[in-house]
Amino acid sequence: MDNEKVERKLSQMILDKKLSGCLHQGEGVLVLFDLAGPDHTYENGVKAIPAMGGILDALYVRARKIH
Repeated sequence: MDNEKVERKLSQMILDKKLSGCLHQGEGVLVLFDLAGPDHTYENGVKAIPAMGGILDALYVRARKIH
């Protein structure tokens, strides 16, 4: 395979997100990036909402006892 065909295929794979990296055409190098792990921010936020509700309920009960 010639370099041009390989570069074209790698470019297409990068654009299609089948490959995480970039081509450094000046040096003829393929730079691969580490894949990021899954982002659990949303799931953790959803779990935190009921916990905050419980905390607010407990604070409300304490405040009612003070007054």
